[in-house]
Amino acid sequence: MDSLEQWVPSVPIAFLAACCVVASIIDLKTRRLPNAISLVILIAGLSLAFHLDMLGGAIVAAIVAFVSLTAIALIFRRLRGFDGLGGGDIKLMAACASWLGISGIAPALSIASVSALLVVGTMTATGAPVDKGTRIPFGPFLSFGVLAVIGIRDTALGAWMGLS
Repeated sequence: MDSLEQWVPSVPIAFLAACCVVASIIDLKTRRLPNAISLVILIAGLSLAFHLDMLGGAIVAAIVAFVSLTAIALIFRRLRGFDGLGGGDIKLMAACASWLGISGIAPALSIASVSALLVVGTMTATGAPVDKGTRIPFGPFLSFGVLAVIGIRDTALGAWMGLS
């Protein structure tokens, strides 16, 4: 295998990472995740899945992520009376799920949630005002969770977690 062939599989992951960084920066600055970025991530993920003969699984993963997170968001709003998860977060995770497959959704969401809780805990511990009205952009945490799962997928830890 020549050196170019070694790097070709890394190109799509670098593209996803770049999209996640851009989405994270925008979310941090505006508290919004543009539909265009989620759409680009989804199209790229489905295209890659098609190329790898895994399109069906990618579509199912995106749908499962979208439906599951929409249900969670609706239940949260019903129980608490305010939004806890935005539509942009739901669409970003659904798009990224096309890259992760079904087995990667829960670990990515777990990593995202724990990292967000650590940040909120740190904010609270340092005296920053945090209450139910504090809006924390979740896109950067979702991006981190997605990229972490992709990073560990082909390792022993990923195999142990059922990701490979």
